[in-house]
This record gives sequence, C-alpha cells and structure tokens, in this order.
Amino acid sequence: MAYFEDLTPYRYIESGMAPETYNVGWLDQARAFSTCEPQKEDIDALWGFCQISVATTRGIHECNLCKQGFSSIQKYLSKSILLGSSEIRVISGQGRIYAASNLIFHYVSEHNYSPPAEFVAALRTGLNPESNEYLAQLRAMGVDWRETPVVENSGPLFRLGDLPP
Repeated sequence: MAYFEDLTPYRYIESGMAPETYNVGWLDQARAFSTCEPQKEDIDALWGFCQISVATTRGIHECNLCKQGFSSIQKYLSKSILLGSSEIRVISGQGRIYAASNLIFHYVSEHNYSPPAEFVAALRTGLNPESNEYLAQLRAMGVDWRETPVVENSGPLFRLGDLPP
C-alpha cells in the first residue's frame, strides 16, 4: 500500500483524480498516525462510502498494521465486502474532495486511526454516498466508480474479518 500524508494533494491513480482532491488515511506501519476511539456514526458513515468503489485495482493491498494477518473481506451490518482493492471519495458540503483507500474502514474500526477533523466533518455533513447528487458529482469529476459487490463466500483465498454491528 502506498503511504501519503493526510491532506496532501491526491496523485495516486489517474482515473480517480479530480482537481482539489486530498489524501486521507493512506497509512503505513513505519509512520505514526493519530488515534482515538472511533464514534459508531463515523464507522457507519465510512461503511456507507465503502459501498461505492472508486479507482478499483486488480490487486489487493493488505493492512501492514495487523500483527496477526489481515482479513481482506470485512463483514459489518450483515454485509461482506472486499477491502484493499479500491478507494472511496468523500465530498464535503463545500465541495472539497477526500480520497482514501477503502481500507480506511479497517484502519478506523480496528486500529483506531483518527482521520483529520475536516474529513470527519465531511463524513458527517457532506454528500451522502447513497444520494443521486453524490453519484452525479462523481460522474461530473470523471471518476470511475461502481457499486461495491457483496462477497457471498470468502473461499480459500481470503480470511474473513467480522465486526459486531
């Protein structure tokens, strides 16, 4: 996984770029990051954004913060999705765009990563990923996106992670 400092300009995957897009949550074990106990509303909001995959890659990045191995498939709210192979976009009410690996859900829920306050504010008050306005904004930016497929069976290639609702 690539490391990018929070709130620096996004330059990772060209198809996922839009002007004024900023990095959030691109973590690495060699770099310190802020932590705090996550709020359930923020975990729920991140999960909602993880339902829309942006800049999907062919490979799967695993969490290098986990000491006992990472589960690429995350189950939450009775739904399982693959983490580590796509990104999310969070759009604030002021139009500021944040790019994060969908691993940010895992980083917040399992490693207590504390994203920057302005990102958390955008999670809470920005465009809702279930809204037509959000999807229209992604299209207007020329960002490739799709609904994140639900994983029915983890099979032998993945370990299954499970968070209580």
